[in-house]
Amino acid sequence: MKTAKETMHRFLLKLSILPTIIAIGAISYTYIVQFHEQASPQPQDFYSVVFDAGSTGSRVTVFHFLKPEGKDQDSRVILDKEVFHSVQPGISFYANKPSDAAVSLTSLMNTAIKNVPESYYNDTSINFKATAGLRLLPEDKALAILHEVKYFLKRSPFLISDLDKVTVMSGVEEGLFAWVSVHFLLDLIWDDTIDNSVTTFDLGGGSTQITFEVSKKELFKHFDEEDLYKLTFGQDLHFNIFTKSYLGFGLKSARLGVLGGQEGHNGQITYDPVKTKRSPSGDIQMLTPCLHTQQQYNFTHGDKVYLVKGTNENHDLLAECQKVVHKFVDTAKFVQSEELSRRDINLFSYFFDVARWAKLIPWKDSHEVLQVQDYLMAAQKYCLVENMNHKHPYLSIDCLVENMNHKHPYLSIDCLVENMNHKHPYLSIDCLVENMNHKHPYLSIDCLVENMNHKHPYLSIDCLVENMNHKHPYLCIDLLYVHSLLTVGIGLHPEKLLHVETKIRGKEVSWSVGAALSNEFTYSKLL
Repeated sequence: MKTAKETMHRFLLKLSILPTIIAIGAISYTYIVQFHEQASPQPQDFYSVVFDAGSTGSRVTVFHFLKPEGKDQDSRVILDKEVFHSVQPGISFYANKPSDAAVSLTSLMNTAIKNVPESYYNDTSINFKATAGLRLLPEDKALAILHEVKYFLKRSPFLISDLDKVTVMSGVEEGLFAWVSVHFLLDLIWDDTIDNSVTTFDLGGGSTQITFEVSKKELFKHFDEEDLYKLTFGQDLHFNIFTKSYLGFGLKSARLGVLGGQEGHNGQITYDPVKTKRSPSGDIQMLTPCLHTQQQYNFTHGDKVYLVKGTNENHDLLAECQKVVHKFVDTAKFVQSEELSRRDINLFSYFFDVARWAKLIPWKDSHEVLQVQDYLMAAQKYCLVENMNHKHPYLSIDCLVENMNHKHPYLSIDCLVENMNHKHPYLSIDCLVENMNHKHPYLSIDCLVENMNHKHPYLSIDCLVENMNHKHPYLCIDLLYVHSLLTVGIGLHPEKLLHVETKIRGKEVSWSVGAALSNEFTYSKLL
């Protein structure tokens, strides 16, 4: 039997070796953690800043990417988050004062600086690309703007590897980068199964890009060699791509074309003598059947302002306007191919905006599945003079948001709909004056007061013109152009489904994602 002394001795002995046991445990734990970290490496992350200097506005997107490491990860990259900011007008607007073009980018640069951690500045590259807006300027004016932009970017804290890459983006890059963007956001870029890919349509202000995969080599002969490219991700993913940019067939350029102007390279514009005439002062007046004889508006394109007058005596403008639009679309010689039409089709940029303006897409939504014919059905509505001038004073909710200076966009709706029509017909004056006084959407408050007494607050065309028609007076043309492009131009069936979107899975759709990933893939002529 152990004595108390022996028991105490054993207890003290165990106590003396306890630190050694703890130390061994700690070393073992550290080794296991280190081994686990080596076996399961943490993802690398990087930022990319992309400036999109478009024809109608400039945008910046700050991307944060994760790049998992390990043998099973291939070259896969994950978009963690993005921050987007835009300004208007585009830098081509400053053709006669290029220094102001650089100044217009200040708020965009501030957004980038704010959203990239300072410790990443030196490793974060800036990708700056100008699109059709500068392509359509005279070369000397475009170069002057780019010179100012380069000096502006050089003073930023970010990595500028080669200022020569601050340039006008080619139509090929714009189309390929947009295709990569859509497939990356749909998580299809890591799968080169041919039937998984989609066709992308990007409708900008000055140009339209159409891009799709060509599945078989024997089909290459049906396309121009200059439009075929090989796109490669890593070592194993290869795509044979058709892409073509149609300069002068973006939405704003199409309006010009339908109204009687023809836009060429380097900003040269020729005019149809039948559709246009010069005033004694030398200004160009455009005559169009896409407006009623009692309608006339200013149309600004680039640094030129035109007076557009309607020649159509019919209250339904569609038939005569559609003839002019079809004729213009025919001049583009858009590609037609089963390789294009048999795939899912994703449309974005102005395709989405036009649909939203016409209320085909609710304001709160960023994606809608439409049919090609939906654009024509909307045109049947908005090409009616009485609908434009009487029944739809707020063509889309963005008119309200813009006219009310983003302060109280919904307050006066309540006043107008509930209070004005029932118990308080004059309460909405206060809302209108308070919220909308900066832009004066109604030419005369008296007009509003007079008409509210009769329960028809928008009966006066003068009131309507300032509020609605100066925002989207060419929606009839826009809807017909999109429909004609897709049918007469591309040859799509009227019931073909379209994915019309401004976001995919919560991320903005544009060529910017592809540009941000441009170090992850290569492209070259296919033939």
